[in-house]
Amino acid sequence: MSPRSSNSRRRHEEGFTLIEMLIAATVLVILLGLVGNALVSSLRIKQSETQIVEVQQNLRSALQLMSQDLRAGAFLHLWHDDDCSGSAVCSTADRVAVVTTDGTMTTIPEPPGSSYTNSAETNVCDARQFNDGDVALVYNNGVVDLIEVTKTQIQADHSKPCKGPPGSPNRDKIQHNKDKLTGQWSASSYLYRAIVASYYLAPDPVEADRLALFRQTGLGTPQEQSGLVAFGVSELSFDYGVPVDPTAAASQLIFYPALEAAAAALGGNYSAYPRTPGKTYVGSVVEAVRVRLVGETKGTGGNEPRTFELTETVELRR
Repeated sequence: MSPRSSNSRRRHEEGFTLIEMLIAATVLVILLGLVGNALVSSLRIKQSETQIVEVQQNLRSALQLMSQDLRAGAFLHLWHDDDCSGSAVCSTADRVAVVTTDGTMTTIPEPPGSSYTNSAETNVCDARQFNDGDVALVYNNGVVDLIEVTKTQIQADHSKPCKGPPGSPNRDKIQHNKDKLTGQWSASSYLYRAIVASYYLAPDPVEADRLALFRQTGLGTPQEQSGLVAFGVSELSFDYGVPVDPTAAASQLIFYPALEAAAAALGGNYSAYPRTPGKTYVGSVVEAVRVRLVGETKGTGGNEPRTFELTETVELRR
């Protein structure tokens, strides 16, 4: 056997050298590091994608709920207090108040032509389905107003025909001390139970540094179906589509970021506020509302925050 073959056989029997083992360990550590970095990066991407999917689902659900309310708007469609400070119910560039009805109604049995001034109560044929704190819509031959019911008086014999003055009245009474009415009754006067749903952004109840979308019903004290709609909503905006000529059968819509701007564009016969005597409330001629929602992820786990935007133009029922 040659000396070279003998040395090779001896090295094989002795195993790996220390240097070879160190090199192998270094390569293994590098490979593990590369695999670990790839795994961490993959988990970050998955977490980021999961967060943006959750934001997308939240925004789509919120937009669907708002669209349903807007399409169900009745008579006034939108409500807009003349003072939008604090928790007032308004329709502005960053919040909206939609007026709908739930199908409950009763006749107002007043003689056509009779006047009422600063009235805090309204006679109705049947007040049994109305409760204290309800919002009601008063329809009087095209003139529409909202009231908050402060007290119902059930005093009619509902087995007999409803009658107002003159003669022996047979009717119930609804009081609305917070909302006084002035006008003249017509032959077509009704009272509907209404829902005023307001959408707005406010601090998240769990994470105060983030915003959330809320829905609140009622003109004052929050009523049923009020609460949080979606987390992670960072921006909310509305534009109001008004015809260039509201008297025309069909007219191009122009969108304004505020009802005040729409009323000013239509001229002096229109007002941005429902309770302006002698003026047409511009909210009643709005034909579409453009809604814009922007959601933002938390950006946790080393991920940068990501945003997702939805915009929809909702046509109102006429």
